[in-house]
Amino acid sequence: KGKGAGCTYSAYDVIKMIREASGGIQDTGYLDKVAEEGKDAFRTLIQNERRLELAFENHRWYDLRRCLLPLDEPARGVKVSIENGVLTYDTSVVVAERKFDDIRYYYSPMPYDECIKNPGPINNKGWK
Repeated sequence: KGKGAGCTYSAYDVIKMIREASGGIQDTGYLDKVAEEGKDAFRTLIQNERRLELAFENHRWYDLRRCLLPLDEPARGVKVSIENGVLTYDTSVVVAERKFDDIRYYYSPMPYDECIKNPGPINNKGWK
């Protein structure tokens, strides 16, 4: 629950405020438990909060890249069927395979024009 140099709020405080503002979540039991588990557990909590918050805002891809999380998980869908008036949901349907298995997918290359202008700088990881 510590604050960084020059910061008014800690990450714990910010997550707590966001939860309260978004839906009135007053119970901090889970948040307190994760904060006690340490920095890695809290980082995972923040990544999950961002996953939920930004799910449909086209920011998830950039979060995955920034945190160097796996990009090669297939896109999944749901197949809904009805039998005898009962709905069943199959969540194992693969919509698209993703073949992002190289470090270069996490970094963008330097623009070619800039590489021509000044050959001194080294390009980003995975790019020549």
